[in-house]
This record gives sequence, C-alpha cells and structure tokens, in this order.
Amino acid sequence: MKKNNFKQKVKSPTIFNVKEKAELMNFLINNLPKKSKNNIKSLLVHRQVWVNNKPITQYNYLLEPGKTVTINWNKVRVEENYKGVKILFEDKDIIVIQKQAGLLSIASEKEKEKTAYNILKEHVKSEDPRNKIFVVHRLDRETSGVMMFAKTPKMQQTLQTSWKKIVQERKYIAVVEGNVKHEKDTIISWLKENNALVIYSSALVLAFKHPETGKILRFETRIPIKFTNLFSNHNSKKKK
Repeated sequence: MKKNNFKQKVKSPTIFNVKEKAELMNFLINNLPKKSKNNIKSLLVHRQVWVNNKPITQYNYLLEPGKTVTINWNKVRVEENYKGVKILFEDKDIIVIQKQAGLLSIASEKEKEKTAYNILKEHVKSEDPRNKIFVVHRLDRETSGVMMFAKTPKMQQTLQTSWKKIVQERKYIAVVEGNVKHEKDTIISWLKENNALVIYSSALVLAFKHPETGKILRFETRIPIKFTNLFSNHNSKKKK
C-alpha cells in the first residue's frame, strides 16, 4: 500500500525591533508593505502577532522602543489559558468576552478568585501592572454569553449611564423541558417553593426571551430549564 507523506510548509517567524513609539497597527502597516489592512487584521485576530513573547490582538496597542514584535506566519490557533473566558474584542477602552456557564462574573461570598473579573484583571496587568478593569454589567454563574468590561472609570460610567441606549436588544436562549406547543407565547406564573428549596413553575416551553425591563427576574423561574438543579419541572420528576 502506497503511503502518502504530507509535509507541512513551515515559515519562520519575522521579528522586528521597535525603535520608536507607535501603535501596533501602524507599525505593522509600515513594516509589512506587501500585506493589506485586512491581512494584518487577520494576523491580529488569529493571535499571530506577539509583542515580547505575548500574543496581542489590540490594534492600537502602544509599542515602546526596545520591544520586540514577532509575526508567526503559520496559522495555528493559540488560545490563552483563560478557563471559562474567551476574549472577542479588546481596545484601549473596553474588553468584550464570551463567558462560559459555571463561571462567576464577579466575586461572591464563597468564591473570590475564580471569576471573569479576576481573569481579565490578570490579563490586562500582564501587559502593564498599572492597568485595571471595571465592571459594566453581570451575568449569572450558570448563564453563558457576551460580557463587556471597561478599562477606565470614565468608560465604565459612560457605558452604565447609556446602557439602555447602547444595548437596544437582549435575547436569552435556553434548553428547556417539555414539548413545544406554541412558536410564540408569554408565560405568566406564580412560583411555589417547597422545603427542599426546589422551585416549580409551569411546563410551558419557551426558547427565546426578550426582556422588557432593565431588571430581569431569573429566567429559570419562569420555565423549567434542562441541566439546572434548583429549578425543575414538577411533572418531570414523575416521568423518567
């Protein structure tokens, strides 16, 4: 049987020494004249641009004289070891992340360390120990979704003050128990709690929820959500 030998072409990284202050995007444009802006943006998005041995995705990251910029041409996806957090966007003012379910947004009485806030705090401090982040909003521990953090108190205040204008639509999606009877419906129900602290609600099914007010009651209290311990469908305990 004939064997196929596939050899991956490996291109050596290109290294530049920074001689004067410059924003990263402008530096790359000047030093990579054969690359388009889209090509350079792709390098940043895929974490192929490293400054002093750390991947940088921030296009306006300020380079100081003496730093080293490395271009890793081989497109290998490199993820930072941030368990529960994926950075979607970052610039000098904000960080946008995808938070996984199971991770707290900020510290609680029982958990102080394993939070999205702490992970991002260490992230920004790795670039400059003086850097800080500021909470704009929160997501429940068991809720996954997009979160935004500010990098300055001024941006935090701006975002929180104008939050309803900036975020014009929010959508919650859940995996629920029961059978779908209606494509669209509004659920109104009263909650009951037993001695075991298990809360029951109706067995109606809803896949999408558009909140109408800024303060949202927990989604689980309106419909029985699959994989949630505290909230359950009362009838589902009788049927296996």
